[in-house]
Amino acid sequence: MDRPHYAPCDPWQKCIAGRSSLELNSQPAAVDSCYLNSQILCARAAFSRHGALLMLNPHTITALNTVRLNEGFMMSEATPRKKLVEAAPHASFDLNAIVKTFPENADTLLVDTRLTDEDEASGRVFRVYHPTPAHYHATCDEYLIILSGRARFFMGDREPFEVGPGEMLFFKKFTIHGMPEILEHPLFMVSVDTPRRDPSDIIFVDPAAGTAASFVQALK
Repeated sequence: MDRPHYAPCDPWQKCIAGRSSLELNSQPAAVDSCYLNSQILCARAAFSRHGALLMLNPHTITALNTVRLNEGFMMSEATPRKKLVEAAPHASFDLNAIVKTFPENADTLLVDTRLTDEDEASGRVFRVYHPTPAHYHATCDEYLIILSGRARFFMGDREPFEVGPGEMLFFKKFTIHGMPEILEHPLFMVSVDTPRRDPSDIIFVDPAAGTAASFVQALK
């Protein structure tokens, strides 16, 4: 990833001074916190400059999430779970009826309802009410199927592209993604996270962009 130009007074400039490009792109997971913070700043600056085209070095992400876990980013088990396998080995869902139960407006970016919540995978229906900033998930891959509406979506190093009903998206954990623009409401999607994703596993590239609580709320 191209590193932004730093002014001489930038405190992180001294931290990364003297490191070669190869060193910066192949750091092991056990990197120092100064290097991690420089990478975070690089990521934010690159995101601001290019809009969305960003993927962090996997080694850096591994170490970064270790730091965030130590700083209080913890997976919460407080969310009630509906493990269908314990009740029955199969289930069916009327998605057309489910989407009619969602409110017309929401303060959070998304509202969702969980259909399954197994250890192996969790399935949800959600409505997107507002554009979503760049973020990623640390514990799971994600499959998205668009039920209705249209939006511009980005993931990894792909240019933003339009998505609509009948399309499916897939991205692995740590892949930065988001929706900078909603083109047509209502925007409903089915999501399958594998393995199960805890609701708190939403990590914004820019921490000031929000929290898990401001990102999504469960359908009441």
